Amino acid sequence: MSKKITVIGATGMIGIPVTKELLKAGFEITALVRNVRKAKQIFPTSKIHFVNGDLRNITEISEALKNADAVYISISSSPNDKENQFNPEMHGLDNILSALKTSSVKQVGFLSSFLARNYTGDW
Repeated sequence: MSKKITVIGATGMIGIPVTKELLKAGFEITALVRNVRKAKQIFPTSKIHFVNGDLRNITEISEALKNADAVYISISSSPNDKENQFNPEMHGLDNILSALKTSSVKQVGFLSSFLARNYTGDW
């Protein structure tokens, strides 16, 4: 069983309960978050390592994936997103896949409000 997991989307509606269950199950969690202060209010524990970052930045994503066995991704787009803006479920996922190419991650769990396209092949 993978014990080191990175959670992307830990402070979201689905990410919060999933992250809490991963903690209960004994996983070592690293969470990529946009706002560490907010994340620490949601998860007032020293058992989560928070990495401040954004899905627009592959280097920050890579930092969050460092030494992880697995990653759980729970990202969503907003109904207010414009077609020509950064879309987490399209562009953010592309950046995550790019970061995964040089990571130690062997397992990926992915939850999305929609699937923009099928992905096949190596990350």
